[in-house]
Amino acid sequence: MHHTITIHGHTYTVDPVTGDNWPAGEEPPAGRNGAFAKRGRIHRRGGLVGRVPYTYVGLHTSVHCNLACRYCQVAGYRRGADPAIMDDQARSRALRWAVLEFGAGARRVVLAYDLSGEPLLSWERFLDLADEAKGLAVEAGKPVTWGLNTNGMGLTDGIIEELERRPEINLAVSIDGPAEAQDAMRRTAGGRGTYGRAADAARRALDSPAAHLKQTHAVATLTGAYPHPDLVLEHLVELGFERISISPVRGAGDGWGIDAESLPLLYKGYTRLADRLADDLLHGDGHLYDSLLPTDGFKTVLARVAGLVRSPFPCPAAGTQCAIGPDGTIYACDATVGWPQARIGTIDEGLDEERRARIAQRLVDHHPHCRSCWARKLCGGECAHVALLSAGDIAAVDQARCELRRHVTCEAIHFYHVVRSARPELVARMIESLGRAVTSEGTVQ
Repeated sequence: MHHTITIHGHTYTVDPVTGDNWPAGEEPPAGRNGAFAKRGRIHRRGGLVGRVPYTYVGLHTSVHCNLACRYCQVAGYRRGADPAIMDDQARSRALRWAVLEFGAGARRVVLAYDLSGEPLLSWERFLDLADEAKGLAVEAGKPVTWGLNTNGMGLTDGIIEELERRPEINLAVSIDGPAEAQDAMRRTAGGRGTYGRAADAARRALDSPAAHLKQTHAVATLTGAYPHPDLVLEHLVELGFERISISPVRGAGDGWGIDAESLPLLYKGYTRLADRLADDLLHGDGHLYDSLLPTDGFKTVLARVAGLVRSPFPCPAAGTQCAIGPDGTIYACDATVGWPQARIGTIDEGLDEERRARIAQRLVDHHPHCRSCWARKLCGGECAHVALLSAGDIAAVDQARCELRRHVTCEAIHFYHVVRSARPELVARMIESLGRAVTSEGTVQ
């Protein structure tokens, strides 16, 4: 049965079974809103079918960090804990497993380094791994690329110079927007703000003559304490970033989590963001829209709304994505490192396919909370990490984040159809970047 919603005075129809959506009075779309209908999913989660675009493995060789962010949610390794460190032999085994075993059925292998901590604290060890990965790429006959996400505190000119010589490394800086947002959440162990150093590090990387460093990503966490995604985006663009991802915070916290008190403010923030992006596309040069990465919270939903990709799963966790902890344990994704409930194997024993399938095959149509929701195919279901944080159960749902996702879905539906109606020639451009991301970067599930 179709569902009708009214958004900012406009009425839309949504098919909960397929996720197709269209303005009232129009005919239903002929397959995925007519946008790149031929793409579809090319793999089955939990068991690869054919050759997938990419596999992703996070190598968490250390969880040591030099900050004390208020919203840190690294399970089992909270600030003050003794940092676990993977030894050299285990690092090599983990790397080989990631490239030659987990990545065997993929066209490309994407690796991320020490996302549970600060990767530049073990910079020399990372360089050794990066050099070893070059040899494995030749052995595997496929490209191997790296993601290096830093807080910027240790991003020296010497490290930037080394990165200039390594185009296979994609640099990202965690920065939450203006100083007001950054310094409230991302602090040193002594309680000092970090905006100045993070912004300076980002500018120096972006000013590099190396083309790949000019594409340094900004990774921003949106909290209830600063519920303004539109202002975060505009500030990061002003800093010089052209590739930006803004994602709502995970977990609950006094004054910064997503809860009943912060939800109305976050609703208004995403409404302003959608309006700003529509104005940018319709009356500007589209630079703001283009600056948002497909991994951004709004654009991820937009890709589903536009029909570019439909999935009954919330994300690629335990399917084409996993992470390896410092002790060699394999987890469903980067965020779940340290959670026993998300353990899916070890680098010595391989994958536990039963545990892997239990996480990878979390079908939204089978979830008791989701199966009656009109937006389920435009959402995919709850993030495993959020579920663990909210109830310690990988099958749980965080009600506040669920409400926020529904609101973002409404804004994405309205945004897409307003732009499509006003300037239909922009639809191809609007989706082009998301299409490239699906086929080349594997960032949209």
